[in-house]
Amino acid sequence: INGWNFLENVFSIKKKELSIFDISGKLVKSTTLNQSKSINVSKFKKGLYLLKIKTESGLSKSALINIQ
Repeated sequence: INGWNFLENVFSIKKKELSIFDISGKLVKSTTLNQSKSINVSKFKKGLYLLKIKTESGLSKSALINIQ
């Protein structure tokens, strides 16, 4: 995925607001990013998660991530 670096249960992203939801829609992680930050997902249960990003310009992007 462009601009995302996935490496052994940790990924880096340069955006503004980050939310991660489990497949049922429950919010499992939310943070505001002022700079590049690594997010450790190693303690998440295996499965599919929705990653939602709100950029500085107010645009929203989302992606499905699979944690194994």
